[in-house]
Amino acid sequence: MAPGPYSPQWMSDNRTLLYRSGSTTGEQELQSLRGFDTETGESRLVAEGVNGFPAVATDASVIYMTEGGSDFRTITAFDTRTKTKRLLATLDGPTFHLAVSPDGKSLACVVIGKWTSRRLLFIDTQTGHVREWGETQARGIPFNRRSISWTPDGANVVIRTDNGVWAYPVGGGERRLLLRTDGPTADVALSPDGKTMSYTRTGAQYDLWVLENFLPSRE
Repeated sequence: MAPGPYSPQWMSDNRTLLYRSGSTTGEQELQSLRGFDTETGESRLVAEGVNGFPAVATDASVIYMTEGGSDFRTITAFDTRTKTKRLLATLDGPTFHLAVSPDGKSLACVVIGKWTSRRLLFIDTQTGHVREWGETQARGIPFNRRSISWTPDGANVVIRTDNGVWAYPVGGGERRLLLRTDGPTADVALSPDGKTMSYTRTGAQYDLWVLENFLPSRE
């Protein structure tokens, strides 16, 4: 099994790390979610057939997935205990980011509309009701994994944009800049007490070398 394109996520027991793995059988790629116990070193299967861009409840009881081929407008909920899947919502545009609120009652996602406009939506995980926050920022949300998350108190949704990391109040109001960045970032995560934020910064580095006496002598 090889790691897949999914950032590890801590479970609510503070000892299990959920990660995505995959293997290829012929032309078919099989994806699964596994839980790694950091105390015992054991790994267990949580769910098979994980599609799209999954978001997992902190107790790993439900996995929310984007589906629909290349469209990604359909949101499904997979119960890991009963092994059943249900349709949660069908959106009016594709989404590539899902994040579950700390209380498990709401999903946050960014929907891509016409002319690359992007809207922040909230989906009730029980009823599937969709509520719109508003136009988030035109062309402001890049397509990368885990570009959206929640603050531990559930009051804000944190989104990485092209120029920084911003907090959007769930109840509405002005967004607040948490971190100004000068390059691409990903995997934004906040500590349980909300005092520390971690993120991955990517970029390219170029070195200029001066070589001397590297040509063979003509003598």
